[in-house]
Amino acid sequence: MNKIIIIVALIVIVAIIVGVVLMTTSKTTMKDACAYYSDNSTNVSQECYNNIWKDSGCITPPATIDDWHKSQTKAGLISDSKAWATMSDDNHRKGCYGDNKSSWPASYIRHSSRNNFMSY
Repeated sequence: MNKIIIIVALIVIVAIIVGVVLMTTSKTTMKDACAYYSDNSTNVSQECYNNIWKDSGCITPPATIDDWHKSQTKAGLISDSKAWATMSDDNHRKGCYGDNKSSWPASYIRHSSRNNFMSY
């Protein structure tokens, strides 16, 4: 009887360890989905594009990768996603932040001398 309890306990411990390893690997894979692509790479994965969209600040679900997305470089997708996140027209705001205008962040302007975005 003691041997059965020990064997069951060992099986449970192994299952827990395997579960933790799989969860950690899955999180790392999603986090590093873009690490496999250079800035000039095209045909980035959906997982990479999901991260790019989220990292730009957009809260709506990202588009499903289509031929246009596949033809863009990783750097181009980053730039496009940042544009969606910072352009102030309703079409881009809705596409990035949804229909609820109260969830939209402050408008953005481009500081031309530094070529970066600043909120106001």
